[in-house]
Amino acid sequence: MTLENFRKIRITLDDVNKPILRKIMAKEGDFNGRELELQIIDGHEFAELKNATVTLYWKHLAMGNSGNKNFLAVDRSKGIFSVTYPEAMLNAGNVLAYVSISMPGRVIPTTDFIITVEGSGFDAVAAVASNDFQALNEALLQIKQYQAQIDSIKAGLIRQGENLIGSERTKFEQLFNEIQPKMDGLEQQFNDAMANLTQDSEVITARTSTESGKSYASIGQRLNEMEISKVFKNKDTGETHLAKFYIEDGHLVMETEEN
Repeated sequence: MTLENFRKIRITLDDVNKPILRKIMAKEGDFNGRELELQIIDGHEFAELKNATVTLYWKHLAMGNSGNKNFLAVDRSKGIFSVTYPEAMLNAGNVLAYVSISMPGRVIPTTDFIITVEGSGFDAVAAVASNDFQALNEALLQIKQYQAQIDSIKAGLIRQGENLIGSERTKFEQLFNEIQPKMDGLEQQFNDAMANLTQDSEVITARTSTESGKSYASIGQRLNEMEISKVFKNKDTGETHLAKFYIEDGHLVMETEEN
């Protein structure tokens, strides 16, 4: 048993301006249950509506929400259409509604009528809030699942990066070990060159007398002359004199010349 007739509320509409006075009831929590069946009659004949679209427009007077839903055609040749109430409408309170009949080049809305939604013993607003909370929980669970996947991908990328870094580090260490002896050899050559350069500079410096300023061809020449000569400075005039000593005819002889 499908209870098709049990769940139907039938309305016959033969004049668009005639008010719909029948009390229409709905129930909070109803799902694909009560069905509003509308038959449209043109005068005393069935209205054959081949290309018509019939739509239920509604607004909940307590909740403030609104919407619309198209009727399904049961028998267009007899103008019979039916619609089940949308879930968003089924909150306790009165719903203001009307039916719109649309045909090519023509839209005909009916007068307004009231659908009374009877409560089911609990707060409809709280039920909506509970549904929202459940939806939020489900969304959070999905986010958590996505986050776990993201964390897994991130960990994989980190491992790949570490493996790559480790591999490149090994290659670098091998290259460094090959180059290090060559670098050490070059450094030793540089140090030797600098040492030789320092020795040559010292030799060149030693060829020149800091007293007289005279330069000699070699250090030996300067040493030989130092054995027989001496520089003297006149304290009164600041002049310097070079004195040479030698033996002549068995006597010590000193010669001086201005430096």
